[in-house]
Amino acid sequence: MFTYLSSLAKTGKPPPEVKPRLVRGREAADLLGLSYAEFRKLEAEGVFPFKRRTIGKNVRYYYPDIVEFMSTGGTEAHTQEGEKS
Repeated sequence: MFTYLSSLAKTGKPPPEVKPRLVRGREAADLLGLSYAEFRKLEAEGVFPFKRRTIGKNVRYYYPDIVEFMSTGGTEAHTQEGEKS
C-alpha cells in the first residue's frame, strides 16, 4: 500500500501492475542489463535494495523490487550507498 501511495504522490499516477514472484540471479541481471558477474559484484557491495530469499542453496530476488528499482533509475541504491560513506 505504501509503495502505491508513494508512487501516486511522486508521479501522479499509480505504479504499473507487477505480479509478485521470485526470480533467479541470472534473470535479475538480464532485467537490469548486467552480466551475472557484474550483478553479483554489485550485490556484494550492497548496491541493490532487493529482498532476497534463500531456497536451499539458491537465492531468489523479489521481482516487484527489481521493477521498482528500474523505474526509479536506481536512485534508491545511490542514496543508500551515499549514506554509508
